[in-house]
Amino acid sequence: MGGEVGFDGQHPVTFAPADPPRAGALLVWVDDGDRRVDLAVPPDGSVTVVTVRPVPIAEAVGPLLAVPAGAHPAAVFWAGAAREALHLAARGLVWPAVTAGGHRTWRIGPYGPADATRWRLRKNRSPGGGRSGEHGRLPLL
Repeated sequence: MGGEVGFDGQHPVTFAPADPPRAGALLVWVDDGDRRVDLAVPPDGSVTVVTVRPVPIAEAVGPLLAVPAGAHPAAVFWAGAAREALHLAARGLVWPAVTAGGHRTWRIGPYGPADATRWRLRKNRSPGGGRSGEHGRLPLL
């Protein structure tokens, strides 16, 4: 699953946000990755260099949806986030927006209290290494 994009769900992953958000990527932590990044890692948040393979978010969605429950906790976390975002989009909860950098994008919303609670609970269940720099914000697409 996902081998064609370098993502199999068995490795830790971190989401690297971008502006526009659709330019973001999953950073798959692998020994043979083609990029080295500084990441704050648990338990103390100290910065360490991690070798990663970036997977553009557009290429990662399909493999994320196929991540099994027994995969790496960070992969399971981001798979759940992808499913929830697609669920909200399928309900028609999208509207045009502009990013801070002036790029056209889509924002999810408006969401009701149950949607906001699900996102908050998901954020709070994020495993170490699973969080991006965008804590507390619901995603742009």
